[in-house]
Order: sequence, then C-alpha cells, then structure tokens
Amino acid sequence: MKEEIENIDGVSLNRIRGGEQTFGRRVPTASSTNDKSVSLRINNYASVSQDVQLFNGLGKNAIRNFNNDNFRKSQDLDTSDWGGNFLDVNGNVWVNDGVTLPYAFNAVVQLQIVYSFGAGITVSLSTQVGEPIDTFLLRFTNTLRVAQGGTYDMDGVSTLGSRIHYSSTGCNVDLIQYNRFLGSAPQYVRITGFFPNPAPIGMVSTKVFTFELLYPEPTPWNVMIEVYDLSSPDPSNISGDSSYKSFVNSLLNQDLRVETLRKYSNNAAQVNQTLEWESYDIDGTIQNLAQTEVIDPYQAQPVTIDSNYNVVIDGQVFATITMLAGEYIELTFEYETAGVTNYEEIKRLDEVLIEQGVILADKETEALLQEQKETEDAFLNFSAKMNNNTNFKKGTLITLLLGVFLLNK
Repeated sequence: MKEEIENIDGVSLNRIRGGEQTFGRRVPTASSTNDKSVSLRINNYASVSQDVQLFNGLGKNAIRNFNNDNFRKSQDLDTSDWGGNFLDVNGNVWVNDGVTLPYAFNAVVQLQIVYSFGAGITVSLSTQVGEPIDTFLLRFTNTLRVAQGGTYDMDGVSTLGSRIHYSSTGCNVDLIQYNRFLGSAPQYVRITGFFPNPAPIGMVSTKVFTFELLYPEPTPWNVMIEVYDLSSPDPSNISGDSSYKSFVNSLLNQDLRVETLRKYSNNAAQVNQTLEWESYDIDGTIQNLAQTEVIDPYQAQPVTIDSNYNVVIDGQVFATITMLAGEYIELTFEYETAGVTNYEEIKRLDEVLIEQGVILADKETEALLQEQKETEDAFLNFSAKMNNNTNFKKGTLITLLLGVFLLNK
C-alpha cells in the first residue's frame, strides 16, 4: 500500500517548499498558488470519436499509460491548399467569414501521402462532393490499412485526422496523424485536382504526450488523445507537455473539491457531450454522477457552459467524456482544497498512537492488524458526491487529532 502511494512514476509526492503544499512536479504550479482553478485541454484529432477517462483512469486510460511514445505528424494547410471549395454543416457553400468552419467537400480533389512502410508506399484517394471531411479522412485511413497489409494496427500508425480552425492567415484544414517512436510514419503530403498541382510537402514531427487508445471493435483503430494542464504548461519539456501527468500524480497528496466546471469548445455538439463521473472504493463499488446540461447545438461559436458540482477529485474519482472526431474541449475546474490528509499522514498518526500507548506496538497482534485494515478502508472508501462537506471534515478531523496527540506527547 505504502509503495503504491509513494512511488508514482518515480516521483516523490510528499515534499514541502516555502510553506506551499507541492502540487505536481513543478513547485508551485499556478493552480496551487491561486488555489482557485485548474484548466485542462483535451484534443482528439482523429477522424473517429473516442471516449477518454480523466484523473488516473483504468486500463489504457491509466496515468501510467500517458506517455510520449508517439509523434504527432502534422501539416498546416489552409483551405486554398484544398482548392477552397467546401460546404458548411448545413449543406450551404462555405464562406470564409472568420466564424463558420468548413464541414464537407464541395469539389473533387486527390490527397496523396507517402508513408515509410517498408521501402515506402504512396496512398492516394479522391474526395466526393458532399462528403464530410472526417468521413473522407477515415476512408483514407482504411485505404492505407489495405495498402499496408490489412491490420488495423498499421505498425502503430493512428487514423488520419484534421485540425480545422481559423489562424492569423485564414482558415486551416490541417492534416494530423500519429506514429510510434521508430515505427512507420507518414512523410509527405500533396493535394491535386486543381491548377497548379503543388509539390509534395514534408510533414512536421512533434513528440507529444498522449493516451494511446483503441477504437471499439470491429475496427480497432489507434486513436491518440492529447491532454494538457493549461494552468501549468511545461514548455521546457522538449519531449512534449507532461503537465497533466504532474497534475494527476499530485492528487495523491492534495485532494480537490470541485465546485464549478466550465466547458468550452468551438463546437456546441462537443460541449453537449456528457461528463460522467465515477468513483471506485476499496471493494470495487462504483458510484456515478453524470453532467447532463444541454445547450442549443446551432448557437453561434464559440460555446461555453458552466455547471455546479460538489465532487472530490482524489485519484479514485474518474471523469469520462466522449471526444468527437477532430474536436477539442477545455475544462476549467473551480475548486477548493479538500484536505491534504493522505495515507502517509495516517501512518504517522498510527505511530503517535503507539507512542502514547493507545494501541500496542506489536505488529502481529490481531487487534492492531484489524485497526490497520480499518484505517486503510477509511482512507480508501469515500463518496464522490459530497453531502454537507462530510468527507471534507473527515480529513480535517484526522489532522486535528494528530495535533492533539503531538501536544500531549
């Protein structure tokens, strides 16, 4: 039990500096200084939707699987590079007005990408009039799968996806695809079908931290999800931003009670996705709390929605959200510290009780073994939904008891 708490990713999580409780690896982060909010950004650049579980989830979503084993291969392309002919989400001719984003193709163009499979293969596919951008990119991925040999893993290459946004130079429909370190990868891009035909353009490679997830059967595509702690970015990390990992690791020695959640995206459909909270206690019992606010999906972009919560995030509370294809969302959690009483402090309290003669020092006695089990159960069992601040007061009570015993020593 002690080793599981103290040795997360080889980082000591029980340090004090300048009177501030450590909040992750960097001391202190903006979040711990302000003690008000933390903001996460989640990016899904794949051409398929994908569920992602936050705050030290299970399986592929566990924080130990959030790593920088993948490269993001990207190519910035404005709409003119694609010929400029698109439709909006309502089927009308898309207008580059600085607000409306293109949704589907309104002309036939051909995308060519050179991959480093074996001696190298070139995959080409033409768009169809009225075909949504994500649908075409998924169709392109399937063409790549067939050309590569038929396996959905494709030597670690993800689905082809996009990043559609307005930049300082206009509207972009960028190409993005991920590949594993030292694996096969996309190399060069060319879009043809209009005059003049451009020369091939090399894709830019960036090593990033991601969850490497699998799209459900029967088409288990590789889907990489990026997550950042926007309130504490880590620009010094040349191998990607690990700030989210630092934030999750910090939850083992500082719990957060979330009071308000703000969801922001430039897509109303993404903001409308339910954020479902789950808590797991020591017996494996699952509790659920779903956020279900709904807004008009046709309202003007961007979209923000605030929700009131009373949830403690402490490493055993997970939040699952469906990330739509090619979308992002920013989640801002307004919180207050829910207490820093952790298992290490409970262990120190146990030692004080032994010194005071309240319990026996003989570790083999049945009474003490039962007391230790009850202590672990008390620490690991909790309710994600707080009523009347009960759990908040439990941590405070244990800390006060420790102070009383120290004073009487």
